[in-house]
Amino acid sequence: MFAHSSEGTFKSISTDSSKSQTCLKRHFVRNLCGIYVLVLVVLAVIFVMNKKPTVNNEFCATPYCAEAANYLIESIDETVDPCEDFYQFACGTWIKNSRTPNDCMKKYLR
Repeated sequence: MFAHSSEGTFKSISTDSSKSQTCLKRHFVRNLCGIYVLVLVVLAVIFVMNKKPTVNNEFCATPYCAEAANYLIESIDETVDPCEDFYQFACGTWIKNSRTPNDCMKKYLR
């Protein structure tokens, strides 16, 4: 099967059809890759938009946490202005109520 070309030579029809099939395959693969990338982008956008921030609204849900919070609150010396002496404000009551190694030594030295 030969086709007559405009230059007066004969070309094989099967060669033309195989070239067009190769071209079609390239276009098909290129389009398929484009669609694949587009689907991935759309899925990524959907995933990011639907992702909810993880916020832990449970404060001191365990007995240990409540006990620790109470311990810290009891350590605050509310008679002191925190802007004047923050250390005394934050730790003043704890220092007054806790025994330190110096207190123990004074007791034994008396």
